[in-house]
Amino acid sequence: MDYYKFDTDPNRFWSIEPKPEDLFDRLGSSPIAADWRVPTATIVKHGKRPDLFRLAGSRVPVLSPRALDALRRCFDSDTEILSVDSIAGPLFAMNVLSIVDCLDCERSELVLTGMGSIHRIVRFVPKPDVAYPHCFRVAGFGSHLFCSGVVHEIIEAEKLSGACNAKAFSAP
Repeated sequence: MDYYKFDTDPNRFWSIEPKPEDLFDRLGSSPIAADWRVPTATIVKHGKRPDLFRLAGSRVPVLSPRALDALRRCFDSDTEILSVDSIAGPLFAMNVLSIVDCLDCERSELVLTGMGSIHRIVRFVPKPDVAYPHCFRVAGFGSHLFCSGVVHEIIEAEKLSGACNAKAFSAP
């Protein structure tokens, strides 16, 4: 199966800025749905609202109701869907908790920061025999979200706007 780096289209810039600003600080690191209080968010936009965009200053995906309906079957217990109110109507932030140790750092081509952490993956070589959920983060490269070919195919078939997914790697 093919796996994609999940990203948003930079030419259709939309993001949300929640109030209070630190509300999403725990996203990607721990479950927060149990004590989630639906925030009101300010919309930062350019152009028509896409179905998929992200939280301001982060890689946290934000879904329109249409995108949530189309993609819901791909979310497992490690993906929390968090409601957000906005002037543009209801929106949903994804808190993806799955972190998969799948990157073969020895065989991959990586650009590292001065501190030695991964800045960019030029060529992704997966480790063998790894089980992948539909949505996940790569261990050591946690801010970026990856998705399965199934998610990518739904985005394409449903013509969900705003996604800019690049194929990252293939794995059995």
